[in-house]
Amino acid sequence: MVIGTNIAKVFEEVEKIVDLKLSDYSTNEKNNFFDKIIDFVGGVFQPVIPALSGAGMVKAVLMVFNVISTKSQT
Repeated sequence: MVIGTNIAKVFEEVEKIVDLKLSDYSTNEKNNFFDKIIDFVGGVFQPVIPALSGAGMVKAVLMVFNVISTKSQT
């Protein structure tokens, strides 16, 4: 379904039928301690993920061309 620029009008009509509240989905508040810990750990490791995947790809290419040995952890 393509709604286009009438998204606000469509949402108002759907909200009447389904009993949705926009405020239920727009809060960004984390009340749970576990959620805060997960957000912190994810925020710390998220910038490192591209470097780790890039290093893995480089290592795989070097192994294919026998530049590094497949028998060691180099």
